[in-house]
Amino acid sequence: MVTEFIILGFGDLKELGPLLFLVFGAVYLATIFGNLLLVILVSTQQGLQTPMYFFLANLSYLEVCYTSNIMPRLRENRVISMWQLHSRLLSSLTFYGGNEIDHFFCDLKPLQKLSCSYPQLVNLICMSLTALVTLAPFGLILASYWKILFTVLHIPFMIGRQKAFSTCSSHLVVVTFFYGTLMLVYALPLAGQVPILNKTFSLLYTVVTPMCNRLIYSLKNKDVEEALRKLRVCSYNDELHSINQNDGSLKVKALSPSSGNSQSD
Repeated sequence: MVTEFIILGFGDLKELGPLLFLVFGAVYLATIFGNLLLVILVSTQQGLQTPMYFFLANLSYLEVCYTSNIMPRLRENRVISMWQLHSRLLSSLTFYGGNEIDHFFCDLKPLQKLSCSYPQLVNLICMSLTALVTLAPFGLILASYWKILFTVLHIPFMIGRQKAFSTCSSHLVVVTFFYGTLMLVYALPLAGQVPILNKTFSLLYTVVTPMCNRLIYSLKNKDVEEALRKLRVCSYNDELHSINQNDGSLKVKALSPSSGNSQSD
């Protein structure tokens, strides 16, 4: 019986190692910088301390945490023990023989390929959970965007309609990326049978979406842009004030010997 598993990540693509390092490193830095910047802005700028930006800042913090947990380990092989698979669904599977998980985290589909258990029940549960946590919210989001589209079409000015369409289309692309790839990975059997498809789709919802969320939902927002401008102005004023203080202290030091000489005279 298998007691340990080896998560391969992208370690099998050794010839593409430098390229993958550059791409994953750039995406990781962009994700961390964008999300932390929003957290700092919401924490320091009073104009952004509203319920909407409070929840967006919490989402940014969560994305920093799980992105930092996944991305630095994409290219390395690592070993996990059986007791770490604490999920009820995973604990119902039995493993004999192979222990190499062809993925960059411990996911259900790659584990099913290694399992000797009867897979139909697990597949049924997985598809049911996928429908519950993806189709329902995705349907509600599409319905809300349909209502927004209906409202946008009644905007009398062409420029206003173009701006609204641009904003809504970018939002809808990211939402479709996230929920679409989730459904492809967990609801369709093809993605589970082809490891490279499984890893590619998983990259989209675990790596690409967190990077795009801040650019589309927050950093392009006028309120965030105004708060960022105020933050730059405040930092510039603080730096200028510090320089003036240093100049003043230097002048005092330069004058102090002469004042001492005059007192001695």
